[in-house]
Amino acid sequence: LCIANLATITGNVGKPGAAVIPMRGQNNVQGSSDMGALPQTVTEYQKHNDPVVRELYRAVWGTDLPTDPGLKLPQMFDAAVEGKLKFLWIIGEDILQSDPDSNHVEAALDAAEFVVGQDLFLNETNKKAHVIFPAASFLEKEGTFTNAERRIQRIRKAVEPPGECKSDFEIIQQVANVLGANWNYTPASIVSEIARVTKIWAGVTFDRLDASEGMQWPVWDGQHEGSRRLHTEKSMHKDGLIKLHALEYHPPGDELSEEYPFELTTGRKLEQYNVGTQTRRTGISVYDTEDRLEIHPEDAKRLGVLEDDWVEIKSRRDAIRLRAQVTNRIREGTVFTTFHFPETALNRITSGHHDGPTMCPEYKFTAVSVMRVGGREEPAEKHQHGAVPLSGEVPVESERAFEVHVPAGAARRQ
Repeated sequence: LCIANLATITGNVGKPGAAVIPMRGQNNVQGSSDMGALPQTVTEYQKHNDPVVRELYRAVWGTDLPTDPGLKLPQMFDAAVEGKLKFLWIIGEDILQSDPDSNHVEAALDAAEFVVGQDLFLNETNKKAHVIFPAASFLEKEGTFTNAERRIQRIRKAVEPPGECKSDFEIIQQVANVLGANWNYTPASIVSEIARVTKIWAGVTFDRLDASEGMQWPVWDGQHEGSRRLHTEKSMHKDGLIKLHALEYHPPGDELSEEYPFELTTGRKLEQYNVGTQTRRTGISVYDTEDRLEIHPEDAKRLGVLEDDWVEIKSRRDAIRLRAQVTNRIREGTVFTTFHFPETALNRITSGHHDGPTMCPEYKFTAVSVMRVGGREEPAEKHQHGAVPLSGEVPVESERAFEVHVPAGAARRQ
């Protein structure tokens, strides 16, 4: 928001070479937000409690929208632990490996009465599920993605999904029909319905997307070609003005202390994607086999840590162990590691603190201590007690549940 404020004040919006574009972590973050994957909005960021919006959706769907806003993810975990949230349906995310303070996440999954997992592969979260729906990948389904420049792009099925894997909307539709919904959607009809309730998509159709390299919303009608830029003459707000947002600085939720003197920051490496559910099943794993703790040479010297030694990283929540990587890439007083391998169980130590408006986790600051606990010659089995590595996974109840959905003899992802 501060960057957007600065760009607005200095006139760096609505003209060539000037824009504020967030670098998204995944390919369809923009599209999912545009479609209302937020607890208090429907498509186009329209508020669910707006009477005009509610009437529009009532006319199309034949039913009323809920009156209460939904919960954000940290609120869902809290509600499950408190016994207020009974059912979790998790689509395309390994929350037990990717979300902070994963001991709390695990407690939420254990407390929920019924957990459904829906993903390409078995992951740490789905091992807690009562039912698993095998899903299709982007190469195995039809639909659209919207990127950070608001470009709505067609995705086309290149191969058939294995076994009984289905696209996410097909799985949801089949469950809805079992409950009596009588839905009969197709990807093309979904786009048409979006256009009926979303002004910025009013001119979008599958045929127009097929005939183009994508269309940048807003697309106001069937003749409009889309909008390369926003805010060229006025804002999209009703009064035509861009809103500024005054923000106050808030210190990190965790605090450094004599007991926890290091700042831990976490992130990703080029070789892996997020929690590695997909990339760890490819040849890239030859070049990247484990998470390591990057530590500055001066810090390593004070702690008696050598390259490849085992170190324990402890926070106010838990402790994990990793091999050390001594490097000048990291500054003194700060350590860095990744969360690509489930056996690391990194997020057992990260902070559950988050910002106020979005509840985005504070992944970039956790107060920790670092201590040498073993030499480089010692095996990982002595030090790491997180998840079972992929190479040694054993069948669990949810793994057998997955097999129910893939007929005997059918191809199944490994």
